[in-house]
Amino acid sequence: MIQVSCGEGRYQVTIAAIKTDEGIAVTITGGTKSHVGAVVLSSPRPSLKGEGNSCDSWIIPLPTHKDDIIAKEIAENFCRQLRVPVSVTAGVHIDNATIDELKLLRENCQKAGEQLLKLLSQ
Repeated sequence: MIQVSCGEGRYQVTIAAIKTDEGIAVTITGGTKSHVGAVVLSSPRPSLKGEGNSCDSWIIPLPTHKDDIIAKEIAENFCRQLRVPVSVTAGVHIDNATIDELKLLRENCQKAGEQLLKLLSQ
């Protein structure tokens, strides 16, 4: 398992990945209450425009959760870059979070995702 954390205190998020023989399973947790809020599965395919790589994604959010937003971003980015199927299970939460707090959590998820992608690419 490869794991990266970003942020501090209630804004810390952790992204962990397990490489399998034919894909990558990722979890994203953090905030004050980690949970399973959404699952995304992305499968690689050639771009329909004939330029580079793309992917198809299936998204399953729990009602009232927004974890699918970051899960989709991470799953599709990893899938396009690594050219393997990628599943992402995400659950990041802060009670009564402000818009600025949600933005910070999302930024920390994106930063941790970039760091993890570099490690997986090696």
